[in-house]
Amino acid sequence: MRTWGDASRAVRAGRTHAGTAGRTVDARKLAAWLRQPPEQDEERIERDVTPPLMLVVPSVLLLGAVVVGLIPGVVPAIERAAAQFTDHAAYATWVLRGHPAHYAAVPPSHIEPFDYAYAAASTLGALALAALTLFRARLRGRAPSRFEGPPRAALAALRRLHSGHIGDCIAWWTAAAAMLGGASLILLT
Repeated sequence: MRTWGDASRAVRAGRTHAGTAGRTVDARKLAAWLRQPPEQDEERIERDVTPPLMLVVPSVLLLGAVVVGLIPGVVPAIERAAAQFTDHAAYATWVLRGHPAHYAAVPPSHIEPFDYAYAAASTLGALALAALTLFRARLRGRAPSRFEGPPRAALAALRRLHSGHIGDCIAWWTAAAAMLGGASLILLT
């Protein structure tokens, strides 16, 4: 995609000398540059193979999360650190008065059966969504047509809202962060 910065560089590169002739050269260079076909957008390039980095990074993060969870004593240490982080009075005493912080004892948490059910449901939901997106062409042929209308309308509305422009992405990210902050304010007080 051509930008104004690129056009400015093309015009500056075309300036060979000052005066009217220089402006003529600038206009010719700019016109030639604008006639060139734009570079292909990275998001629109069809690929047959997933780039290795897109497989390595999630795999390393997932493996790291599993390993951290299996190391004895790490989860209780994280819980203690989180409790100390939220103990505002002890932290303020330490920072403002210089006294050592005395944090309240944190009772150890235990994994409940509900935690396993939540993890299983989350994993199955993620796998179902991945399968749905990977095999949607095959599933579309097998699904009755009455099920096609509502998801298609919802996706069309979502696509109208998400243009992919960086300004729109930042606006949606900001809106989501504000909603998360508002929900946290309401639910955590």
